[in-house]
Amino acid sequence: MEQIEEGSFHVATPIDFESKDPENEVINPTINGVLSIIKSCAKAGSVRRLVFTSSAGTVNVEEQRPPEYDESCWSDLEFINDKKMPGWMYFMSTTLAEKAAREASMENNIEFVSIIPTLVVGPFITPTMPPSLITALSPLTGNEAHNSIVNSEAMPIHTFR
Repeated sequence: MEQIEEGSFHVATPIDFESKDPENEVINPTINGVLSIIKSCAKAGSVRRLVFTSSAGTVNVEEQRPPEYDESCWSDLEFINDKKMPGWMYFMSTTLAEKAAREASMENNIEFVSIIPTLVVGPFITPTMPPSLITALSPLTGNEAHNSIVNSEAMPIHTFR
């Protein structure tokens, strides 16, 4: 008899650059959301792997950038908290959530796989344009707050012709 293994995919994290209460509206819900997913996976008993869609913001938001990145690299939470640059609550929440997810997965014997796309945009179901799309379009629209993310050293954009 063939054994079927199940997995779960985490594909989104809340982004609200205009939040008046980032701790309770972005950071805590992000961490609690992924921990709830892992709790449900553990309760199911058949889930062996969690694929977590991470963010470049979890590894490269720091004052001094290394020449190369690997799995030991994390964004500098102290730097993020001190600078509070545009999008800071997203960088903070995704980094803390991924660290919590790694630990909770290990505790529950669930394989944890993290993928780090540079920027994900596409169709949306929300009533307003998502911040990730606003950021992606900011070089064209001139939205200075979001464009500062695109043009920062933490999130370099390369143009190829």
